[in-house]
Amino acid sequence: MRLPCVKRLLIISNYQVDHSDAASEIISATGMHGIEGDKDQMMFIKLSIIFSAQATSTEVVMSATFSMSEKQSTWV
Repeated sequence: MRLPCVKRLLIISNYQVDHSDAASEIISATGMHGIEGDKDQMMFIKLSIIFSAQATSTEVVMSATFSMSEKQSTWV
């Protein structure tokens, strides 16, 4: 698994890649997700991912923080 694979996984999982750097092998991303059973709340998730290619595998370490907020919309 290399940088493009991790970025693809994030994008198809509905995250926006905020920063990626192949040299330091760090990616940060954010995403908004609905909360199951609560249509009025959203969860904002921020991910930090560090990966390193080994001889036969890739080590991936991820940390995440989240906050909850109410859905809001404005009709104009």
